[in-house]
Amino acid sequence: MTDYPTIEVFSYLDDAPSQAIELRRRTAKENAPERAFGQRLLRTSICYADMKELEQAKTKKKLVRFAERFSGELYFGECLTINTAEKESLDIKSDVTQSIACFRNSIITAMHLFMALKSSSDSFYSVSGEGEGDYNFPTYINTYFDQFGNECFKAELVLPISGLVYREYLRFGCQRANSHEIGCTKCDVQFHEHTKEWVLTIATGEYRYIPEEIKECYARLLDVLSEVHMNDISTTTEFGIPRQKTNSIVSSLWYCMTASFRSGRIAICQAPKCGLPFIAQNERGEPRLYCCSACSKRAYRDRKL
Repeated sequence: MTDYPTIEVFSYLDDAPSQAIELRRRTAKENAPERAFGQRLLRTSICYADMKELEQAKTKKKLVRFAERFSGELYFGECLTINTAEKESLDIKSDVTQSIACFRNSIITAMHLFMALKSSSDSFYSVSGEGEGDYNFPTYINTYFDQFGNECFKAELVLPISGLVYREYLRFGCQRANSHEIGCTKCDVQFHEHTKEWVLTIATGEYRYIPEEIKECYARLLDVLSEVHMNDISTTTEFGIPRQKTNSIVSSLWYCMTASFRSGRIAICQAPKCGLPFIAQNERGEPRLYCCSACSKRAYRDRKL
């Protein structure tokens, strides 16, 4: 059996918007808040099962249910620069749902990037099948020849961003990632005048058009995307035992996803009109073909027709 990693989210309730606290109170199943530094502190343990639940939230109803469950944790990060007045004026329920839906898309993109690393192809990765909701792998490749006649390329990952709090979380993550200067890769959150939307962009440096450097490019994109999403994770000890903690549901779920890459097999769901990447754990016998039981049943019905 796989030992699934867990991580704790530390939420200081006194700093949260009143709407988020009310939503949290209605959906919370954890223990009552404890006191820390004169404030109410809520600990929430996040594991792979929670990430799996978000991954399978294919409908708006499931997304809303998941968003309400973790509405508080999404707003408690120390990195957030939103002032109290803006927090109180937000439609928390709507913004949480937008943020979670956008974050889920980022998780799917990360899984595709990991599949690109594991792919045996010598060319650029492309999403096969119909894809979930007409999903497009958001990587743009610019190829050219350098002064020595070698074919080279630069890649840019572009992810649309919705949800004020998720956008501010990513902005802070980009600042930290850029300060580390990961190779020549740069990331930023910016507003596109042409499309009238906020986007997260990750641009790489120059690579040669050979299989080894194509893989290295995808590894760099995945590493920077992960660093942006895990910008507030820290390690501490409790009774001498090391534990990871964070202030945001975003970084905790991302941590669980990347940790599952070590022990699981990533694949694409073969059900019609799905194409969702999924992580198969504890496989026995034949490899899994479908991301969930619903897709398996739908594929079975289609075969019977």
